[in-house]
Amino acid sequence: MALVQRVEEQLLDRDRPLWELWFVEGLEDGRVALIQKTHHALVDGVSGVDVATMLLDASPEYEAVEPAEWRPEPAPTPSELLVATLRERITEPAEIVRTVRRALRGPRVAANRITQIARSLATFVDRDAVAPRTSLNTSLTGRHRRLATARIPLDDVKQIRRTYGGTVNDVILAGVSGALARLLRSRGEEVDDLHIRILCPVSVRDDSERNTLGNKVSAMIITLPIGIADPAERLAAIHSNTKHLKEREQAVGADFLLGLTQYAAPTLIGLAARVVHRQPFINLVVTNVPGPQVPLYLMGSRMLEAFPIVPLTANLSVVVGILSYDGVLYFGLFGDREACADLEVFAAALDDSFAEMLKHAREAGS
Repeated sequence: MALVQRVEEQLLDRDRPLWELWFVEGLEDGRVALIQKTHHALVDGVSGVDVATMLLDASPEYEAVEPAEWRPEPAPTPSELLVATLRERITEPAEIVRTVRRALRGPRVAANRITQIARSLATFVDRDAVAPRTSLNTSLTGRHRRLATARIPLDDVKQIRRTYGGTVNDVILAGVSGALARLLRSRGEEVDDLHIRILCPVSVRDDSERNTLGNKVSAMIITLPIGIADPAERLAAIHSNTKHLKEREQAVGADFLLGLTQYAAPTLIGLAARVVHRQPFINLVVTNVPGPQVPLYLMGSRMLEAFPIVPLTANLSVVVGILSYDGVLYFGLFGDREACADLEVFAAALDDSFAEMLKHAREAGS
């Protein structure tokens, strides 16, 4: 855990490909850990899992393969990069023109699409658009990090969903809400009637784009009712919120906004990135990436656990990454070292929150 914190604190070397893979030997019982570190410019959560699973096998049977000789292509020269950039800039306007022409041929389809996007974007600017100020947000996140982990059986989450309804993701968010309430109370903060806003990345990658690099991700901003103590009421409120956002197709609007960046000048994108570091709209990022639900193996050795780590932005003190693997939800809590000295309290609160929800579900079902 300490090594992971140190590895993740360091910037990737910009003179090399933006990824690293660490093999950590000497653990208990002869076990080995892998630390996969990849820049978000190369992969999103889903494609990151796809790349990782390419290293793994579905069977413990392993046969060594003689690798073919690999000869790297030479790095492009500055002039080649210039030509490629100019070609891209020339073809993009032509693609825009073709898109407009297609829209004019089908005005009804275009009008429906515009209405859909407008309805989606409206969900970002409601009366609760600005997030409340809590200790989850900092004026400036430092370079040093803390990492804590938690494990929740997926069967427990499914049992809660069967009892109270909603989706698996709704149950996960309800559990995170209960843990956040415990964390903030431990910090002496008032949580009654508190509603925080979280950003949930949403993959828009279809099956044809699996095992490919790049970012195919949109987002939803969801309100979590931290002040609701009753687990069933809290889950019902979250399900109502997420259902409303899905009906309004908020992720479509976010995808539209993200798509505009490919036509924006680099200077404007840089300015937008600086603004994001001071954004007032969310308190927290919570991302849930579905992983394989069967055991995977590397050179005959079974992968026992897999924890995700999500990068921080400048005014968020902690992020919550969730990866499901082989029947377990693995939580990676990644935070600023100074602002989140109590990150282990958050991890323990997750265990308590889901245990409380499961206890209520069993009592309601008996």
